Amino acid sequence: MPPRRPSVHCEPISAAATRSLSSAYARGRSSWNWAPRAASKVLIAAGRVGPLGTAYGLDSNMEMVELSRRNAAAAGVTNAEFLHGSIEAIPLPDEAVDAVISTCVSNTAHDRLGVLRDAFRVLRPGGHLVLVDVVTARPLDATQRAAIEQRTICVAGALSIAAYHAALTAIGFAGGAITLTAQHGDDVRSAIVQATKPNLSTSPPSGLRPGNVG
Repeated sequence: MPPRRPSVHCEPISAAATRSLSSAYARGRSSWNWAPRAASKVLIAAGRVGPLGTAYGLDSNMEMVELSRRNAAAAGVTNAEFLHGSIEAIPLPDEAVDAVISTCVSNTAHDRLGVLRDAFRVLRPGGHLVLVDVVTARPLDATQRAAIEQRTICVAGALSIAAYHAALTAIGFAGGAITLTAQHGDDVRSAIVQATKPNLSTSPPSGLRPGNVG
């Protein structure tokens, strides 16, 4: 039997990642967390957003969704909701949440652009994206990706750092920042990805720029 390929692990999350994730939660707001895995991260988010906010969790495994719901009920948490679906097609309406958060889930998706586009869709203007993901330091062709995948999974859909920045900008995010963390060899890195959906209402209307008023 061939040896099992290790996945690219982002855990334990670095102190920098913890600070980034914590700053994305705000009391009275709504947060979205991919793949709750028995609810622990979503329950933490529910406590941080407070009773006036809502924490959502998503999992592609319905059994995990049901387990998460039971765990939330047992913990007496009423402001957490768990949904069944795909991270490329989040089952929420447009502009539904203030933060989209993921720790080592987006790196399992082969369609990173689809993940980022749908995250942008569900974010409200001014909302924050915080992902712990996997990136490559340089572009990889199909042959190089296949060779790396023989030793470690979760790389097939990884974007290069430059392509990630370009994708965030093209989709409409502002303030994109990628902080490299763990090194996995072959120019494969874990990274903290942060960006914001612009709040267009904060921009002065045309003709009302500072210095032009009055």
